[in-house]
Amino acid sequence: MMTVEDWAEIRRLHRVEGVAIKAIARRLGVSRNAVRRALARDAPPKYVRAPKGSIVDAVEPAIRELLREHPRMPATVIAERVGWERSLTVLKDRVRELRPYYLPPDPATRTAYDPGQRVQCDLWFPPASVPLGFGHTGHPPVLVMVSGYSRMIFAQMLPTRQAPDLIAGHWALLQAMVHQCRPRDPEAKGLVERANGYLETSFLPGRTFASPGDFNAQLAQWLSRANARHHRSLGARPVDRWDADRAAMLTLPPLAPQIGWAQAVRLPRDHYVRLDSNDYSVDPAAVGRKVLVTADLETVTVRLGARVLATHERCWARQQTITDSAHRAAALAMSHAAAHRPPPQPAQDVEQRDLATYDAAFGLTEVA
Repeated sequence: MMTVEDWAEIRRLHRVEGVAIKAIARRLGVSRNAVRRALARDAPPKYVRAPKGSIVDAVEPAIRELLREHPRMPATVIAERVGWERSLTVLKDRVRELRPYYLPPDPATRTAYDPGQRVQCDLWFPPASVPLGFGHTGHPPVLVMVSGYSRMIFAQMLPTRQAPDLIAGHWALLQAMVHQCRPRDPEAKGLVERANGYLETSFLPGRTFASPGDFNAQLAQWLSRANARHHRSLGARPVDRWDADRAAMLTLPPLAPQIGWAQAVRLPRDHYVRLDSNDYSVDPAAVGRKVLVTADLETVTVRLGARVLATHERCWARQQTITDSAHRAAALAMSHAAAHRPPPQPAQDVEQRDLATYDAAFGLTEVA
């Protein structure tokens, strides 16, 4: 039977504070139907003789003391501490009734997103084998971004999840958005994690891929359709809200930051440089000199000052050697020229003069 105090508290929470029925039921430990009945009654409940006591009443003070110190202590442990030897069900029911009074409040607020406020990012590892070249297959990560207001989804497969590739991937997707969101405090990744699940259940099934580039091409085509579908929670299509979302974002900086890979190395005699476990050939004319190796998500470039010595397509497989035929031919020509270079000419004979000549010149021949 509901007490007058419970009835009054339910009506106060609902009518004054605007608390939902479900939240009231959870806070007071009553059923939602009981809350609805209390709200439907205009008069307080009548006095009813208190029911007979329960066998748990004798140990309730000890239960309260334990819950005061350890509000999350399991009922089985409480039974052991109070020496309970009877039915565990009635004890669990009493603990379930008392525990909410000792748990710290844990309110939850509904998250709302204003235009241009936030974009959530996450990595999705698709459970599909993608050919990487050289007979290798793998599961490269996919960087996924979801705008909070419009729910527009942006995604791209990356070669690795190392920092240079992640930064390059972020920059590529931000350029696709045209604007960069204002910095805010991080929040839960609910939006982007749901987008990951959406990609896995709606994009991936029934598809095969010939390469990472083919994966990204199919993904871009699918995203154009996905972002044009009606979003149930928004009551609109993401593309219809995207203009307002993008207009509220900050513009990108005029100069792009340093993205991707960049390392200065001295070109060894075998004229190859290593990037992420793969070796790429370089013009052997620069052997022994320091060169700058840079790479984005698609291309590896080697420079000596302003001169470009090598340009290769980024290899997504591992432990591979990528050779440009022109570099190989130049190295063979230089090696052949070195092998057939004429030997150095022997030094010409130098006249050996008698040292007595110098003694005579300085008057050192006379002895006192």
